[in-house]
Amino acid sequence: QMPECSGFELAQVIRHDREFVHTPIMFLSGADIEDGWIKFAQSGGDDFLRKGISPNELVISVISRAKRARDLNSTNLRLKESEALYRAVTRTAPEAIITADDEQRIIHWNDGAENLFGYDASETFGKSLSFIISEKHQDMTAKSSELVEISVPQKDGEDILCDVSLTNWDIAEKQYSTLIFRDISVRKEQEVALKESSDRLASAIDNMNDGFVLYDQDDRLVLCNNQYRRMYANSYDLIVPGAKYEDIIRGTAARDGMLEAVGREEEWVQETLERRKNPRQLYEQRLGEEQWVRVFNSVLPNGMRVGLRTDISELKLAKEEADRANKAKSDFLSSMSHELRTPMNAILGFAQMLDFNPKEP
Repeated sequence: QMPECSGFELAQVIRHDREFVHTPIMFLSGADIEDGWIKFAQSGGDDFLRKGISPNELVISVISRAKRARDLNSTNLRLKESEALYRAVTRTAPEAIITADDEQRIIHWNDGAENLFGYDASETFGKSLSFIISEKHQDMTAKSSELVEISVPQKDGEDILCDVSLTNWDIAEKQYSTLIFRDISVRKEQEVALKESSDRLASAIDNMNDGFVLYDQDDRLVLCNNQYRRMYANSYDLIVPGAKYEDIIRGTAARDGMLEAVGREEEWVQETLERRKNPRQLYEQRLGEEQWVRVFNSVLPNGMRVGLRTDISELKLAKEEADRANKAKSDFLSSMSHELRTPMNAILGFAQMLDFNPKEP
C-alpha cells in the first residue's frame, strides 16, 4: 500500500509524461483487488502478476517486457529520426512540398510552398487542396501521376506555371498525398527565347545565297538549307537528317549527280572520303557541264562538321570566256605579226639601200 495513491493511479501519472510513455509498467499484487484487471488496463500497465507467481516466471515476464520496451524505444527513435530527416529535407528543399490527408486537407506546407505561393503554413493547415489546384486538375490527386504541367494561383492573384509530381502513400489504412511543385516559369521563358533565337538562325541560314550543311560527330546530317539541296538536286531525297555523309555521296555518284565522278564512281567516293579527313578543306567541285561550286568544310571544336557551298558557275563561265578571248587575241596578234612582218622586210631593205647610196635615184 502506498500513501495517498494506489499503484494504478501512479501508473496513470507516469503515462501522462511523454518521456515515460513507452516505459514498461508491471503490477505485482498479492491481494484479490476487485476489478483489478479493469483498473490495470485503464492505468496503461503492461502486465498484471500475482505474488504467487514462480521466480522463473517472474524473471521471464520482466525480461520479455524489458526487451519489448527496448524494441519499442528503438523503433520509436528510428521513427523520430526519419520524421526529423523528412522535415529537414522538406524545410530546406527549394521546391514547394505539400502533404494532404485522405480528405485532401493540407497537413504539411514547407518553406518552399510559402515562397512559391505566398501563404504562411498557418494559413493553409486544414484547407482543401482545391484552393491551389483547379477543378480540371483535381483528378490528378486520385492516383500517383507522372510529371504534370499546370498553372497554379499565388496569394497575390498571379498564376505561375509549375511542374507537379504526386505520390500517394498509406499509413494505418489512411491515405495521404504528397505533391511537389517546381516553378518552371523562368525555364519556359528561356525555352521561348531559345526557340525564337533558333527560328531566327534557321531563317537566316535558309535565306543564305550559299548552301549550308551541318553534320554531327558521327558524320550524320543534322541540318542543311534549301539552297544546299537545290545544288545537289539529283540527291534531294537522300539529303535528310540522320543520313550518313558516305551514303549521300555514294547515292549522288550512282545517279550521275557529279560530273567529275562519271565513269569512276568508286574511285571518286574514296577520293572524297580521304579528302574529308582533313579538318579544313577548300576546293572546287564540278556538278555538271555548266555548274560549279566552291566547297568549304571545317571541323568544329566539338567534333561536328560545318560546310558551305558557293555557286561559282558564272565565275567559271566568265573565266572560260575570258580565256577564249585571250587566246583569240593572241592568235590574231600572231597572225597579224606574220602578215605585217613580210612587207616590212621589203621596206626595211629599200631603206637600207637608200641609206647605203643616197645619190642613186
